Amino acid sequence: MQEAEKALVKSLVHVIWADGEVTEDERRLMGGVLSQLDLDEKSLTEVASMMNQPPDLKNLKDSVQDPEARKEIMKVLLAMAMADGKVEISELRFLNK
Repeated sequence: MQEAEKALVKSLVHVIWADGEVTEDERRLMGGVLSQLDLDEKSLTEVASMMNQPPDLKNLKDSVQDPEARKEIMKVLLAMAMADGKVEISELRFLNK
C-alpha cells in the first residue's frame, strides 16, 4: 500500500470503530473502498488486522502531503461516518483531529 492509501485505510478503521460498533453499511463501504484500491493479499491481511485492533494513527496531514489527496480522503471519511445514518460525537471528534 502507498502512504496515502495506508492513511486512508487507517483513518477509515478509526471512523468505523469511533462509535464502538461496526454496522453492515460501514462494512459494505469499507469493502467498496478496498476493492477500489485493488490491494494485494498482504495488504488485505494488514487491513484485516487493523479491523481487529485499530492502528496508531499519525496526523493525516503528515502522512499525505498533497492537499487535494487529503480532501479526497476526508470525503471518504465523512461518508463512512454517515454510513449508519447518524454521526456520533466520537466520530466528529476523530474527524476534527
